[in-house]
Amino acid sequence: MIGELSSAQHLLLRCCADPEGGHAAGLEEFGDSEVREIEALALRSRTFGLLDYGWQRSAELPVHIGAFSERLAGYARRQALDSLQQGRAIARVVAILREAGFRPIALKGLALAFGAYPAPQLRPLRDVDFLLEAGDALAAQKLLLAHPNYRRASWAGRYGVEYGHQLPEIEDTERGLVIELHHRLNARGWEQEGGLLAMIRDEAGTVMLLGEEMRVPSPHANFLHLLEHATLHHAFANGPLTLADFHFLASEAKLDWDRVERDCARLELGRALQVVVALAHALGARWMPGSLAERSEVASPLVLAAARAMLASDEAVESHAQQRRLARRSGMGSGPFAAISRVLQPDRYQLAKLSGRSPDSLWRWLGYPAWLAEKGARYWKGANDDELVATALERDRLIDWLDG
Repeated sequence: MIGELSSAQHLLLRCCADPEGGHAAGLEEFGDSEVREIEALALRSRTFGLLDYGWQRSAELPVHIGAFSERLAGYARRQALDSLQQGRAIARVVAILREAGFRPIALKGLALAFGAYPAPQLRPLRDVDFLLEAGDALAAQKLLLAHPNYRRASWAGRYGVEYGHQLPEIEDTERGLVIELHHRLNARGWEQEGGLLAMIRDEAGTVMLLGEEMRVPSPHANFLHLLEHATLHHAFANGPLTLADFHFLASEAKLDWDRVERDCARLELGRALQVVVALAHALGARWMPGSLAERSEVASPLVLAAARAMLASDEAVESHAQQRRLARRSGMGSGPFAAISRVLQPDRYQLAKLSGRSPDSLWRWLGYPAWLAEKGARYWKGANDDELVATALERDRLIDWLDG
């Protein structure tokens, strides 16, 4: 067991790392508090389908968790209907883009949910990411926003390709699907991004979804993108479903591991691969070659930090991200002086998002009171909550190690 994790946290991570392993034996010692904890974790991390799938493969479940198992099965049934609706919405938007001459590549989760996983409901999608060239992304955004079935998401910012790696989110008005049009992969300024972008575009394959053919990355390129996304982009805070992604992708695709390691070295993802393999192996995963697991020697505190980040609350993740941004932009760390400096220099894109105005408009300052209240409350809590402070320091060490 990875130290300092609760039994519920550890069991959920093991079920994600090795979804076909059963793991029902881990429920024998669970009382009411552990059942409540793992149920809350499963709902928050969208892993209830995986738990249900794994435990259905077990010979026998402990009698005292029968009601919990039935609730999991109910969540999974509802997710199956949601996944069908998502599939229809995705096929429709791909058809609209195709008819207009666009050939986007659906990134990460779509090829997994509708290909590598045994059933799409085991891999719920928050949204669908489409990769296009920058000019095409802008044109596709304009096309969809002019269509009666789509609108700018209520929480979306206001910016173009000059900001971030994707355009503001678009929402399907009938089915709630969120569409993200990407023109890059990483929002953090990753120097090797161009190499992976070229690989995704050059090696793209196709999958069929409800009669609509759509382009997706090759399994090899998708593995590398999942690796980059989980580590450099999110520092493992994108949740434990990533563990299952690696399991089903590697099990289905029969990856060329020599090539994986060569490309990880070339793209400076070597440490990312090491920590992912070390974490997955510690949780009982079997998708990686034994030799790779033996060579992935990562200090235990870093493995624990990765595991805890996967289970972190949204508030903990946002608080830490704020501290990192503050230190980076001010050059003065994340203390009070840096915070005061930041108060006087709000991000114009954040003001635009909160005010509903253009980043270049003076009217964007209408969003300043809401910006100040949100950022101030988060900063105060992050600086004075001992647990958040400890979590931030732990993740800082992990991010610094990943950065070499």
